[in-house]
Amino acid sequence: MSTGFFRGVFFGRKTLVEGRQRRTVGAWLVRRKQRAFMGTRSVYAPPGVGVLAVVWHAGRVVLVRRRNAPQAGRWGFPGGRVEPGESVRAAAQRELWEETGIRARPVALLEVVEAMGEGMHWVLVPVLCAWESGVPVAASDVDQAGWFPPDALPTPLCDGLAAILHAGPPRETGA
Repeated sequence: MSTGFFRGVFFGRKTLVEGRQRRTVGAWLVRRKQRAFMGTRSVYAPPGVGVLAVVWHAGRVVLVRRRNAPQAGRWGFPGGRVEPGESVRAAAQRELWEETGIRARPVALLEVVEAMGEGMHWVLVPVLCAWESGVPVAASDVDQAGWFPPDALPTPLCDGLAAILHAGPPRETGA
């Protein structure tokens, strides 16, 4: 029997002995490479994909006050997670309806926004939507909802909202 760093044979692969725990060398090397690649991050999950529904009507934009973390108490666009098998445009329509009761038609995709923090990473796709019907009513995971002119926005705002609003109301939606 060999002694030293590697000891024994486990189904044809060498095993690493650490005290009483035995793991294959391959798994140990993969974890070591992951740690080196990810730095000190403790989460190895891939980023989540979410949507933001950007709806302008009569020179005003619809905003909601978030009830849940990570941006609880802040004002932002209606939106949320893209479900498996769901298109980004369909997710924006669904989230807008669930959070505000507004019906809108997706018009265009805007520049992607990333939200990163301790233990979380989201890739958010803002979807420009043309208002069709409805009045904003808080539902689902929001406390308040309403139409706001760009020069009188509520505070505090969600991170990244100002960059999306900077483009202003599009001409295609009739705002």
